[in-house]
Amino acid sequence: MRIKKRRTAGKTAKRIRRLKSLLRLYKRRSGLLKGIWKAAAARLNL
Repeated sequence: MRIKKRRTAGKTAKRIRRLKSLLRLYKRRSGLLKGIWKAAAARLNL
């Protein structure tokens, strides 16, 4: 049981690291997407 727990803990740690890196990339992409959406909305409004 202990070995399994250690393995799962290692996996979860890796998952958390991956999620954090993905969140950083997502935030950067979402920022760019927001800029694109704002530009598109401005064009539609005009």
